[in-house]
Amino acid sequence: MDEWDAMGHGMKIDRRAAEWGNVSLRIAGFFLVMAPIQLIFNDFYWAIGIRAAAPGEIQQIRVVAPIMTLAFLGLISFSIFAGFRGISLARSTQQPMAMALGGILIGIVDFIMFLALGINMMAIVGTFL
Repeated sequence: MDEWDAMGHGMKIDRRAAEWGNVSLRIAGFFLVMAPIQLIFNDFYWAIGIRAAAPGEIQQIRVVAPIMTLAFLGLISFSIFAGFRGISLARSTQQPMAMALGGILIGIVDFIMFLALGINMMAIVGTFL
């Protein structure tokens, strides 16, 4: 017997809105915590590391930095998508949408921060020269 059948008619609770909101909030929260760490790394690399780096290492960073920036922005974009999916499901099932909305707002802030951090790192290693 299915556990939903044992609860009786009309007792099913659709949790998909909360789960999509939770995914959105967790991914966005992870990137929100990670942003200051990357900023500290970028500042450290600008102040100390760039002068001690081998030319081959700098060339590798010139290739990897845009790829990682796009990967991070892609994950953050998925977080924003998950938030909109959570809001859509919450509206259709008349459930609270706070987690999904929080994930969207934090995701937008993350997107702006990681776009700036990626450009910062690419400027440090001279990708734009």
